[in-house]
Amino acid sequence: MREVRKRSEFQTAIDRWLERYSIDVLRVAMGVVILAFGVLKYFPGISPAQGIVVAVNRILTFGLMPDHVTLILFATVESIIGLSLITGWGLRMVIYPLAAWAVAILSPLALLTAQLFSGPYHAPTLMGQYVVKDIILLAAVLVVAMQVRRSARLARLRASPVAKAPGVGAVPTTGEPRELATTGRNSTD
Repeated sequence: MREVRKRSEFQTAIDRWLERYSIDVLRVAMGVVILAFGVLKYFPGISPAQGIVVAVNRILTFGLMPDHVTLILFATVESIIGLSLITGWGLRMVIYPLAAWAVAILSPLALLTAQLFSGPYHAPTLMGQYVVKDIILLAAVLVVAMQVRRSARLARLRASPVAKAPGVGAVPTTGEPRELATTGRNSTD
């Protein structure tokens, strides 16, 4: 019986840790990846994605924007997004460029399909695999965006006059005692 209780407490502790930190870990990991790939684009010939960024740029801008300008702009946007995700600063403002970035990194699937899937039996090339793996980043963007929007909504609710009234409309955050969620007051009040 005691062993089952210890296992249950351990599982509960793991569940609490995952609930509290897993999205933050995902956000920071995404930030590191995005920042790393962004910084590489500042150095010509270093980024494995340089060719695909240039090819998409030429299609979307009809060749009117110089390639080096596009690479610098894309590198800057990625670096800002990555730093914001890592530090947590400005997430509410960065979430929209992050969504646009997710669409941009997947645009080669529609614009360069023949090049990305020109392997035997239309298997993805190495560059195709590079782009296909970005679907995971799109899913991560959706999770982080949901968390940022939820946090903003909770902050607005806490700031509203109704939420400030004792016992009325209190909105708990992760890790707050259960009684705060139901009564709006902490048991120590």
